[in-house]
Amino acid sequence: TTEWSTVEPGVDVLEYCAREWKGNTAKAQLMKEAYEAVCQTFSSVRRVR
Repeated sequence: TTEWSTVEPGVDVLEYCAREWKGNTAKAQLMKEAYEAVCQTFSSVRRVR
């Protein structure tokens, strides 16, 4: 095993959405709706670097 990982811990989908899409533009509204739909199936997301 390695001492560092490129996969971050899971983050709540809606918390991630709120952090990444703060504006009220049409694109931000669309992304917020998309994340709400994703939240119905998945509870968390992980960033991979």
